Amino acid sequence: MADPAIPTVSQVNSWQLDTLDAQATGWKQQATTLKTDLDAMHTTIGNSADFLIGKFGTGLRDKGLAVRDEGYKTARALEDAGNAITLGSPGMRFAQQTVKQTLATLTAENYVWAEDGTVSLSRSQLVSVFSEKDKDSAAIKLAALQRKADQYSTTMRGALHAAAVAAQGVTDGVNHAFSELPQAAQGAKAGALTDPKIATQQGGDDGRLVASGKATDADLQHISARLAAAGITADDVEAINEGKQVDLSEAQWDYLREFYNTAGLNGLTSMTDRLTGIHDTTAAANVANGLNTIANPNVHSTGTESFLGGAFTLKVDSTNSPPTCAMC
Repeated sequence: MADPAIPTVSQVNSWQLDTLDAQATGWKQQATTLKTDLDAMHTTIGNSADFLIGKFGTGLRDKGLAVRDEGYKTARALEDAGNAITLGSPGMRFAQQTVKQTLATLTAENYVWAEDGTVSLSRSQLVSVFSEKDKDSAAIKLAALQRKADQYSTTMRGALHAAAVAAQGVTDGVNHAFSELPQAAQGAKAGALTDPKIATQQGGDDGRLVASGKATDADLQHISARLAAAGITADDVEAINEGKQVDLSEAQWDYLREFYNTAGLNGLTSMTDRLTGIHDTTAAANVANGLNTIANPNVHSTGTESFLGGAFTLKVDSTNSPPTCAMC
């Protein structure tokens, strides 16, 4: 398994872990409620044996059992996703607390820090050292300050690595849980939108936010995650390399098409640059990967209006208007 991407100091510092814990609680409560409702439905249909007989009654009860079993898959996915957060959240919280406490301490002592956790001496500290008239005293003072900076660097980098491992564990757990959903079994990737109307609306909203330049870094990372979820899998890439056709669901295609049509070249360029700037190269790569997906002639839409990837072209005119799609 590849090492997890190391987050920056600012990213860990800004984690909203209370919101994450609330999401876990909400999912587990929804799972409990769903199972209760499914059991009640199944019991009600099962009791129909007294007044619904023959093939119709038997078929209805069989369908009720199938619906309950499928519903249980959703309940288990919600429950497992909530448990993944509950299990990983303490590690994320401890890492964040370590980062915050270390930041407060080193800042109070006038050290400076970088986003990768590196801590170094400040200008004022260096001025203080070199103002010493005794060279030996200055050397001793400089060595002591540098030793402490190195210790802070070790603490910060260790906390960032721990944060990455904990966050990746939560992400993997949630993705695995939702990959067990019935819709996932039909080909949808974990986190992908499955309703074409909702996907179109979300793609347009995300594209306009990117084009406006008002998206936060967190907004861009969330949008990048939706682009990845709407895209193709590693197996699809292998199939394309072999010259085979791969299919996107209508919802996946509609999200990607609407996003790239509204984000515009300038918006996409800015989004990629900003994600690269915060060292989230995976998120930055998702932007190009999504565009390459719907521009690839071997990628087809399975919707009622069948689209070919090669028909999508990102166009830019002198007024920097949004790109258009030849078949949109």
